[in-house]
Amino acid sequence: MISVNYESDTAVVSLVSEITDAAVIELADVMRHLRGDCFYDGVHLEIASPGGSETA
Repeated sequence: MISVNYESDTAVVSLVSEITDAAVIELADVMRHLRGDCFYDGVHLEIASPGGSETA
């Protein structure tokens, strides 16, 4: 699951799921949207993977 918190100068993207091909593709789509459509210069990415920090 990916959630986005839109702040004034930075978007905070939280990925709370296993790191799979589908999750990475969804994350890339979200990042393209934030940079291309919302014009964010900075994005803060938070990853909470059930595999722990090594998997993330």
